Amino acid sequence: LIAQRAGVSEPLVFHHFGSKAGLLRALSSSPGMTPARVSEALAEAKEQPLTTLPERLARAWEAGDPQGRMVVALAMDASREPEVRAIVGAVAQRVQQQLEAVFEARCAAGELRAAATPRVAAALVVSVLVGSHVLATIDHGHASLEEQLRVVVASLASTPRRRTH
Repeated sequence: LIAQRAGVSEPLVFHHFGSKAGLLRALSSSPGMTPARVSEALAEAKEQPLTTLPERLARAWEAGDPQGRMVVALAMDASREPEVRAIVGAVAQRVQQQLEAVFEARCAAGELRAAATPRVAAALVVSVLVGSHVLATIDHGHASLEEQLRVVVASLASTPRRRTH
């Protein structure tokens, strides 16, 4: 699947990287390795209202980039290969840390429920991102990633205060 998506033969992938873990290690070797469009969307989200996060993040995650698609494909094998699991975990942790920063900024702006700590909010969103790919392989009629993110983010958002006259 990985070789097919990259448009090369499987023996070529194994010749250059030795294994799936070797391929993932090469992909994640750059210091800030997270899917580039996701990183850009999260950097912008710190300054934007929380309500814009689902659309921006879903667009970035689904549009992805070659590195991001490879990481997701390899993540599907993470449960069977401990080395792959560790590398995928490190990438997921970097995405979660970026999301935490977004939620910290939105918390400071009063947009996050007091009970929803930035860390827990970030973990929930990462779970939706990763789970959406698993769900897509099982059920093609599931809700879109943006719809899933809207529900999660809405549940994390503080209730707007009513104006009194």
